[in-house]
Amino acid sequence: MSDVAYAADDQVDAFFEHFGIKGMKWGVRRNRRQLQSARGKKDWEEKPSGPDRPRPRGSADWRSKEELLRRPMSELSNAELNKVRTRLDAERNYKNAVALYAKENRTRGEKFVDWAKETSLDVGKELGKDFAKKAAAAFINSQMKKRGYNIQVGGDKKKK
Repeated sequence: MSDVAYAADDQVDAFFEHFGIKGMKWGVRRNRRQLQSARGKKDWEEKPSGPDRPRPRGSADWRSKEELLRRPMSELSNAELNKVRTRLDAERNYKNAVALYAKENRTRGEKFVDWAKETSLDVGKELGKDFAKKAAAAFINSQMKKRGYNIQVGGDKKKK
């Protein structure tokens, strides 16, 4: 019986091989940077290239503007202030142009939603005005009645 058990263990050992990374979770993929930190960087891997390499964020003009904005205004020269102002104007103009383009190229559904929103706001304003007039008239009438005056304010007269 024991010979059979050893034979079964030998078959399993011969068949089952593990080609993964120790400690790696099933279904979890690692990028090049994570793999390098797990096994240690090689000499030839000092400068990463390809999609994993870190890239500077924003254009050179944008980074320059950000650096200038971090400094106190009193330390900036006129040329640097003009550079910041020009960049901020360009960003504002771009933002307005994109918004205008988006507004002009709306779908019919988006245009309908905007129309419905504007219309409901207009109706709400009119109802609010009407309600405010009636509430003010009711308050004034109640105060006048308390003081003994027999004057009615507002066009709405209650029938008795």
